Amino acid sequence: MTRWFLYRFSPWLLAWFTLIVLIGGLFTETGLRILWSQAQPWLPEGISIQRLSGALPRDIRVEGLRVEQPSLILQVEDAELRWQLWPLLRRQVQLDLLRVQGVQVQILEVANAQPSEPAEPFFWPDLPSLQVSSLDLSDLRVQSGESAPFVLDRLRLQGRYEAGQLQMELQELRVPEIPTLQAELLAGFKEQSVDLQALRLNIEQSGSLSLNGELQGGPELAADAQLQLQDLDLRHFGREAPHALHGALGLQLRGTPSPGVAEAGTIRLDALNLRGRWRDQPLQLMAKSVLWDGLLLSADDLRLDHADGKLRFDGQAGTSTQGQWNGRLRANLPSLRHLADDLRGRAELDLQLRGALRTPDLAIKGRLQGLETPDLSLRVADIQGRLSLRGAQNSD
Repeated sequence: MTRWFLYRFSPWLLAWFTLIVLIGGLFTETGLRILWSQAQPWLPEGISIQRLSGALPRDIRVEGLRVEQPSLILQVEDAELRWQLWPLLRRQVQLDLLRVQGVQVQILEVANAQPSEPAEPFFWPDLPSLQVSSLDLSDLRVQSGESAPFVLDRLRLQGRYEAGQLQMELQELRVPEIPTLQAELLAGFKEQSVDLQALRLNIEQSGSLSLNGELQGGPELAADAQLQLQDLDLRHFGREAPHALHGALGLQLRGTPSPGVAEAGTIRLDALNLRGRWRDQPLQLMAKSVLWDGLLLSADDLRLDHADGKLRFDGQAGTSTQGQWNGRLRANLPSLRHLADDLRGRAELDLQLRGALRTPDLAIKGRLQGLETPDLSLRVADIQGRLSLRGAQNSD
């Protein structure tokens, strides 16, 4: 009986034993290296690794990765991946850790490069569920040609994607000369649109902003969103920039996926109402609407109020084929000292601008008071007349 059993089933037992040994071997560091050596002939040329360690179903560590292609050179000092195998059976990708350190990217110019074809309409793919418990990217440097390199000190995030719903927490984003950023994102993805349910961006010691809206893809891109600012400080980008900004505005973007073409899109701001401080004085910026299409600026009741003066603009200005001004600018400037160091006085002006962008005709009405310069002293002057940058016509 025993002989018959061994004779009948020993081939099956041997096959199962061999399969278990092979699978078990893949789950070791030796098996991982064997798998890599077998896969290399199938990979593009120019990929090399100094050291590979770990085991396939648990964690993998790569040191000294180098990728050389005609369009770029990529070098990674150290990378580590910890993941779980069994969730793949449920069509789920679960990454416990993805850590990448010391990344150098050099983008190369390709001789006789073929012009890119028009972009096809984008459709959001049907992706499996993905959970990333920890993504940690540090010391990234991207160099393209002679331009200044982009440097990223550190990026840490965690997130989850399931059934078209993305939830992500940006724990840390550090870039030289910019405050550390943190963010929370909740968004829904459809075939050609993104429902941005909530995006909150916190800037270290510089306030926050919140955004929600919808992005529509396809042949024409469209975005409609509401933006809220809270104690936003822009002085990191310039010592004279406003700070303590708070308020809201509506944002609309329209365009086609044509990089570098100014006429391809428009930006529209609605119900603009921002308050803050500039030069230690209250500042308010308001407008019913502002539209910019890359060539033409249109404003409906655009107002800027500050202790140093008030400006109000209605109309259009731009560099389109007409290249025309067609608007009205009203200014109430109680102090002219910020316009020039050696200028004193105050001004009330009402200007109608018409004509060519660089040489418009101006209809001027206003009053100058206490005007002082090193060469001129004027107590009061009422101004009314027309002026062209091509030459004066008449004035009073």
